[in-house]
Amino acid sequence: MKKVIVIFFISIIHLFASVNEELVNIYENIFSDLFVGQSKINVYVGDKHYQDILYGSEKINIVSDINKASICIASTKQEIEFILKKKKDIAIFCTTQKFIYDYDEIIGAFYWTKGRQQLLFIRSRMDKYYMHLPKDYDNFIIDEL
Repeated sequence: MKKVIVIFFISIIHLFASVNEELVNIYENIFSDLFVGQSKINVYVGDKHYQDILYGSEKINIVSDINKASICIASTKQEIEFILKKKKDIAIFCTTQKFIYDYDEIIGAFYWTKGRQQLLFIRSRMDKYYMHLPKDYDNFIIDEL
């Protein structure tokens, strides 16, 4: 019985590690494509959970100073407002869809709906920050809301 419990917990830990690795790869790919030519992208991350996940990434450098960030990741309204209070003209990438309609600084989002990953970018907002993505992302880009 103890072996079954140990195997169960090891399986759970492995599953979460795999999900986190996949999430890191997704963010690395997105930001590498947004900031072509930069070997490491400076990202301000307001959410402690995402800080922990992205910590140690080979392509993402988590910064504590918003002014040193090329882009910010936010999960809550409070994080978005904190970021905008510190730096008005910064691109924000959101982990939820619900704030996209409220803030013009949000260029896109990666979130979950009904158990499926969703990726969305808004071209007019990306243009404001002179950001462009390869054609591979065309299915995930809308012109404006």
